Amino acid sequence: MESIRSLFRAHRKGVSLEARQAVADHLRLIGFFERYLPMPVEKANILEIGYGQRAVQTILFHTDGAGVIGIDLEIPTYRMNLSVFLRTLRQSGFERALKSFTRHLFFDRHYFSEVSKAYGKPVRFDGVDTRIMDATRMAFDSGSFDFIFSRSVLEHVDDVAAAAREINRLLRPDGMAVLFIHLFPCLSGGHCLAWGHPDPSSPPGVAPWDHLRDRRFPADSYLNRLTIGQYRQIFRDAMEVVEEETFVEGEAFLIGEIEEELAAKGYTREDLLTSTLLLCARKKIGY
Repeated sequence: MESIRSLFRAHRKGVSLEARQAVADHLRLIGFFERYLPMPVEKANILEIGYGQRAVQTILFHTDGAGVIGIDLEIPTYRMNLSVFLRTLRQSGFERALKSFTRHLFFDRHYFSEVSKAYGKPVRFDGVDTRIMDATRMAFDSGSFDFIFSRSVLEHVDDVAAAAREINRLLRPDGMAVLFIHLFPCLSGGHCLAWGHPDPSSPPGVAPWDHLRDRRFPADSYLNRLTIGQYRQIFRDAMEVVEEETFVEGEAFLIGEIEEELAAKGYTREDLLTSTLLLCARKKIGY
């Protein structure tokens, strides 16, 4: 019984950390918004591509008073009832539905309480607009949004060029897109939990860059495998990229023989060490 209590306390501690990170992510998005757009956030029309089950960023922008819509292929579970459970069951199967229900039952109330505490005001759920929609074919009028953003979503899209064209189409002429892309070739890019947060010690039993080498631990979700150069080209073709930033990880693990092995497969050192590509882009007129 004590081990169960310890596990539960550990999960709750993890939920608190997740909540603080969500608020930090939101404040960074607000920073980009204020840097590039000459309007208060509560006057803006905002689109989140890939809200995830908790839809926390959509909820936080809604709390800010923005006109925000979140889209995803997943059913949101920030509110759980029998209808949501049955829809999740039909779409994702019993295991995923049960996991979503359990997380909501035991952790989501605490999670959003911690989000409210970290943000300094209660989050608002009433009227949150989340829709099931494909990022490559979005059912909105052209020029609908001032601000479009996504975090670690585009690597799951099968036709990124189509998504980029859609983002460009939906932006207003003076709008801005802020896109964080988790890159497949990086150390954590295979979505193996053991390498989810690389640290100075190698996890036992899972070789670094397994997803590019032996592939013993396949991802449980679709990944498009694009490199940083391919993303750059796609978005430079479709939009006016005005800012780029990269984040690196895993240099201590990229020993010579691994780098040589993966270079022979076409991966550059930049591919292997860049965990995230951030692109800020404006609308390309006439594209």
